[in-house]
Amino acid sequence: WLLTQFTAAGPTYFNCVALSTSSDPTGTYYRWAFTTGTNFPDYPKYGVWSDGYYISTREFAGAPFAGIGAYALNRDQMILGNPSPQVVSFVFPPGALPSLTGDGLLPADLDGSTLPPVGSPQYYVGSMDGGGPYGAPADALNLFKFTVNWTTPASSTFTFSNQINVAAFDSIFPCTPTSRACIPQPGTATKIDILSYRQRPLHRLAYRNFGTHESLVTTQSVEAVTGIAGMRWWEIRSPNSSPTIFQEGTYAPDNVNRWMGSLATDRQGNMLFGFSVSDATSIFPGIRYTGRLSTDPLGTMPQGEAIMIAGGGSQGSTGNRWGDYSSMSLDSTDDCTFWYTTEYYAATSTSTWSTRISSVKFPNCTAPTTASVAIAGRVTSLSGNGLSGVAVKIQSTRDGQVRFARTSSFGYYRFDEVPTGETYIVTASSKRFVFSPRVIYLSDNLTEVNFVAEAVALSINKKVVRNERTL
Repeated sequence: WLLTQFTAAGPTYFNCVALSTSSDPTGTYYRWAFTTGTNFPDYPKYGVWSDGYYISTREFAGAPFAGIGAYALNRDQMILGNPSPQVVSFVFPPGALPSLTGDGLLPADLDGSTLPPVGSPQYYVGSMDGGGPYGAPADALNLFKFTVNWTTPASSTFTFSNQINVAAFDSIFPCTPTSRACIPQPGTATKIDILSYRQRPLHRLAYRNFGTHESLVTTQSVEAVTGIAGMRWWEIRSPNSSPTIFQEGTYAPDNVNRWMGSLATDRQGNMLFGFSVSDATSIFPGIRYTGRLSTDPLGTMPQGEAIMIAGGGSQGSTGNRWGDYSSMSLDSTDDCTFWYTTEYYAATSTSTWSTRISSVKFPNCTAPTTASVAIAGRVTSLSGNGLSGVAVKIQSTRDGQVRFARTSSFGYYRFDEVPTGETYIVTASSKRFVFSPRVIYLSDNLTEVNFVAEAVALSINKKVVRNERTL
């Protein structure tokens, strides 16, 4: 479990991160504070990837906008509780083309048990509107690639990769009397902030590797028709080779305003789409959802709309803000159950908003059968010779269960009947040598989880000292 919070008081700023030491969210946590220097890291958004935890920020050096921050945290080191994990960071300045980054980017967030292809970069996506505030030449999505080299961090890169043209959309909603007074509510002249005018997609940028293709899905609030807010959504495929829009659409089936959404895809390719709703007369700010099956016509959300929780009142705060985030996520235990959370009002008040967490599952999605596979490899010395008798341990990060093996005379070890769909910490221990632990996600047989001695253990030096004293 990953918990985060940024600091708002300088002169030095931090992204604070807590990572649970087990699968129990009420248990103990490792904690870090990663500095962003003198830049205030506004709007931090996190993405889990195979080789790291990635962050995007919108940074300010005092009052001036400094650019979009992109950070990579060494995930393997953090899972092991390293007090000083590696960090690679970039700040992409607005430059001559501020429409490239707009008001922020989203890092991809991994769903499912199939990892990105080996060597894959992490993806960041932003949106731009040809009618927006930054002089964009067209309506498009902008794709960036973050490639981290943990061995040689200075070789890491964060670069703009592709501009992906999309069907026209309008992010500029008619807000009055202020730029944040946008979505009407019953029984009050106070309106809610839509945030569509901010040139950025909404959390999450959900990534899934289906084996046959890679997919990224995200969304943005828009003006669907005159004066009515709707949800625009996109699916990008082949992000690392030839990124294209596989499907897109604007969901606005009637005159109810829909905004602040989030969507994701289950293991069968079905999508669930959650969002806030409100109108000026009878629908208080509440939460609804819709969706599509993988077999439905492209660009549509035809599975009907349902109410997660009906609002019971309006927001009276003249600050207008509406959470700024919502989140549609997948349950890793079955890769079918969606969890959605956002805010609503149970009764009219100035600021006593409530949060709802709901789960939904498509009937056609069934959990994968847990397979049992092997973890195997070889342990060698600095010169490449197999080391016998080395103790190898695998520990599940889900329930903490541990298994042991010892290497053969040629340095080989093997664990059979290991459950898939889990993350394991693999360690090798010897009185003679030092080895770095490995963190692996097991989705199939892994037969090359190898260890190479990094140094001679301190105990050998101690033995030499004792012999010298004896002499």
